[in-house]
Amino acid sequence: MTLPAFDYVILGAGPAGMAAALTAREHGVKVLVLDEQSQPGGQIYRNIETLKTTRPQEFQKLGQEYQSASQLVENFRRLVYVQIIKHRIKPELTISHLEGSNILNMLTAFGGRRILFVHNLLSRNYAEKNVRNRLLILLIKWLYKRAELVVGVSPDICGELMARFGVEESRAVFFPNPIDIDGIKRQSRI
Repeated sequence: MTLPAFDYVILGAGPAGMAAALTAREHGVKVLVLDEQSQPGGQIYRNIETLKTTRPQEFQKLGQEYQSASQLVENFRRLVYVQIIKHRIKPELTISHLEGSNILNMLTAFGGRRILFVHNLLSRNYAEKNVRNRLLILLIKWLYKRAELVVGVSPDICGELMARFGVEESRAVFFPNPIDIDGIKRQSRI
């Protein structure tokens, strides 16, 4: 069996190793992450996914910071999964529709042309002033500039993409949402 070639091998799937792997992948480097544990998380968050599902009361007692790390590990797992799939099939075009998917789409390689759909005003989604939201807005500003097209489902969304997130007018495309909201509301009253 022949193993694929890697540019870097990162030892440790803790927060620092995961961050290093993401940064390297972003620059087109082939990375292999190795850890003695079967789950990512490192010394700080050892087996965080197992703890969350098998002992939820203990997981809650560990506090908000530890619980937030669980989401980080889950997102890293998704990122790795998406990257593996894109590497295998090497699509000519990748379209994503949700904020989390848009971010994953832009962080992974081998996706061909990238088109992002934005369904909400991001300023509303991240209106609360906290570190997490500020970091996400910075990440979105940086990543959305890399997409070939960013499609907004309303003129307001397209305006915000250009004014607040630096998407060039030629890449901010308005495409109305095909869902008949009024029709759904009418039918739900029946």
